[in-house]
Amino acid sequence: MSVIQSITAAARRRDFNLGVLNGVLFGGVDTLFDPSLVLVTFASFLTDSPILLGLVYPMSQAGWFLPQLWVSGWFQSKPTALPIYRVMAVIRTICLVLLALTAYAVKDKGWQLLLFFTLLMANQLAAGFSGLSFMDVVAKVVPPGQRGLFFAWRLSLGSLLGVGAGVWVRSLLSETSPIRFPNNFALMFAVASVLAAAGMAAFAALREPINQALVPRASLIGQLRRARTALQTDPNFRGFLGLRLALIGGSMATPFFTVFAAQRLQVAAGAVGIFLSANIAASLVAYIVWGQLSARRGNRYVLRIGAGLGVLVLAFALMAWPLSRLLGAQTLVVLIFILVGVRDAAVGVSLGPLLLDMAPPAARSLYIGFTNTLVGITVLLTGIGGFIVDGAGFPALFVISLLAYAAATWAIWRFREQPLPG
Repeated sequence: MSVIQSITAAARRRDFNLGVLNGVLFGGVDTLFDPSLVLVTFASFLTDSPILLGLVYPMSQAGWFLPQLWVSGWFQSKPTALPIYRVMAVIRTICLVLLALTAYAVKDKGWQLLLFFTLLMANQLAAGFSGLSFMDVVAKVVPPGQRGLFFAWRLSLGSLLGVGAGVWVRSLLSETSPIRFPNNFALMFAVASVLAAAGMAAFAALREPINQALVPRASLIGQLRRARTALQTDPNFRGFLGLRLALIGGSMATPFFTVFAAQRLQVAAGAVGIFLSANIAASLVAYIVWGQLSARRGNRYVLRIGAGLGVLVLAFALMAWPLSRLLGAQTLVVLIFILVGVRDAAVGVSLGPLLLDMAPPAARSLYIGFTNTLVGITVLLTGIGGFIVDGAGFPALFVISLLAYAAATWAIWRFREQPLPG
């Protein structure tokens, strides 16, 4: 092996490991900054308004997804993405530190709530810029055949740190904790800021090649026109968007599985911890299995299995009554959550790499930005799931989600593995 080849291989290993380290550290951040647990709980100490509390999760999601199409119009004219990532890393760290200081030092609940929402949105908007930069850099530094494995290691090891962080969060929020509100949240936000800063510093240290396929800067309207052209000329892009939206529709039923188990199968509330443990254990093992399979067989192959598992999960949920009599209600629900963990791991390992494999380098920012903005809008619309259950019951929601996973399975079977030229 030549010296140049040896250096290149060493540099790739270094970049791969730094990218994985970034994912591991953010596994802890995601738990300490979890919108459906930590952030909503913090806000509930400041207000009892269901409207304001209901804004926490959509803001945390929409702030990341929605601006990316607009950002991509400016982003694709830049030769490198890491300078943008580094600036956003500083902004995000400042937001998290200020959030910790707000929880600790600001005593007026009205001001606390206003600063909380302001800093949350600022952090998530900066994360939206970072997310586009992140995907572009990954596409440059991680070879296509290793991208599934790359995400597998990030997600699996990050989940381990997340489990540890989750245990700590539960102890801090318990009634027996010696650290009370708001100091317990201030401590969590402070630790999250340290982990996030370290994680972003690791990723910022990657060696990014210069992008030779630059595209002139475009407005939001210009990007929409480019996206329309891409959809007209690239059947893979059309298929991927249909697949992505179908997967979101399929997962709409997942948050209701525990409620269904308690209300319809009479499973004790204390069994939720068992379900969570089974889900995490299954996903931890599945991440590595799917990552290895992705490297050998391709991302489309793994995603086929993931979509098929989605159909199977919903079929089990629809047949829950006879199956629970055969297996036992708790055993059935544990099995469902194991399958959910394996399913989500397959999708998490393969979906992002499939988009990077498919997108032409000159249009990569456009493909990522348009996809994520559309996903953000669709995620907000999945709130309709609660209305479906309220009006038509759990089976109606399960049937809709099953049909969505069936559509996703059909879409991925039609998908071509190799990117289109250009």
